[in-house]
Amino acid sequence: MKAKIAFWAIIATFLLLISITGYSTTAKNRVIEKLVTDITGYKIGNNPPQIYLLYPSPNAKVGCTTELIWFAIDPDKDKLVFNIYIGETQEGMQFVGKTTKNVFKINLDPGKEYFWMIEVFDGKEYMRSPVRSFMTERETQQEPSYNWTYILYMNGDNNLYSYALSELNEIKNSSLKDMAVIILCDGNEENDTWLYVIDNGIEKTAMGEKNMGSSRTLEDLLIYAKENYVARDYILEIWGHGNGWMGVCFDATNTDMLTMAEIENALAAAGGVDIVIFSACYMGCVEVAYSLKNVADYMIACEGAMPAAGLPHDEILRAIGELGAEGVCKKIVDVYGENVFLSTAFAAWNLSKMSLLVATINEFIYLYAANVTEARNESAYCLQYIDLKNFAEYIGCEEIIESINETIISSCGMLSGVGIYFPVKGQCSKYYPDIEFSSASLWDEFISNYV
Repeated sequence: MKAKIAFWAIIATFLLLISITGYSTTAKNRVIEKLVTDITGYKIGNNPPQIYLLYPSPNAKVGCTTELIWFAIDPDKDKLVFNIYIGETQEGMQFVGKTTKNVFKINLDPGKEYFWMIEVFDGKEYMRSPVRSFMTERETQQEPSYNWTYILYMNGDNNLYSYALSELNEIKNSSLKDMAVIILCDGNEENDTWLYVIDNGIEKTAMGEKNMGSSRTLEDLLIYAKENYVARDYILEIWGHGNGWMGVCFDATNTDMLTMAEIENALAAAGGVDIVIFSACYMGCVEVAYSLKNVADYMIACEGAMPAAGLPHDEILRAIGELGAEGVCKKIVDVYGENVFLSTAFAAWNLSKMSLLVATINEFIYLYAANVTEARNESAYCLQYIDLKNFAEYIGCEEIIESINETIISSCGMLSGVGIYFPVKGQCSKYYPDIEFSSASLWDEFISNYV
């Protein structure tokens, strides 16, 4: 009892001393915390927040109007305030704003490198993130000749060749307005790759035998189309067999396929496009969308299996001439929904929301619920993937549901359109931790407890 009285007497004495010696509130708190720790052996000090920069990713190229997005965790669950710093040199970064959210929109000059950092304050102390850099895109110098240039990367070098021919003939007979269509089509024999340019007429050029599983082939097509058929906006459609985050466009002759890293690199080398469409199975997943966030504004894809007949191109090409990018996305989904009935879900994604969706997933993992296995089984639509929105509804995570609603601008089909990798037990790929999404999220660590 005497020890307790002595302890509180010491505390009272120090409180009196620091109250009359002009100490700041922060300094008083530090004195008290140190005193209690020294006497009792228990630390009552602050646990500082942790902060992670999400977007733009290191050395990315973004538009002049962009969003800075980050993710923060505070063990004490204090209210956090973020200070944003940015500049053209690491030493010249300046304070540009303050927010309590995890995102900050900013307008920048074209063709420059920028450095940025976030400082977080939890009411007790400041912590700073590492410094990251990114580039802004250069302004287009050449006047566009078209509203849209539609670039179709069509891999029929497999058992889909007959479907590729059918779609090719449909496009060749379409009526175009303010649009050029550039098609690289590879058949299932040797030296049967052809380049088609559909503008005022149809121009056909033999290309020998191209490896459609090579990023160089895709990069060359993108650069050719953008340099020779300059448009206000660009669409890239990738057509062939798909396998989600593992890749797309299996080329049987060359025994190769495009990985998502190869697609991202090819698009980056060509300066990106406005819309990426996958006419392939299982490409409508978070991992695929996340890998494209720096090189496209929108993505359209099927969450599960996609009918081999693909898109109703004739109706789509006739409809999109005057529309902007978001309008085109919604129109393509609407036309698909009206013409195709055997599909799990076909959806258009706003890729500018991807980093925020990943941040929401990370927050969920940090505070995840207990009934994960049941939620996984209830929301699975194949052995490898679950529907993320159905999973979140089962768990009761409103934040993920709201983030998905912001990300998906249009959808049709039985599911939400947003898949994510969550295989059955014993079937997890050893390559999954190596993809870009896994580096930015905690999802691979999270599912490792269940697969």
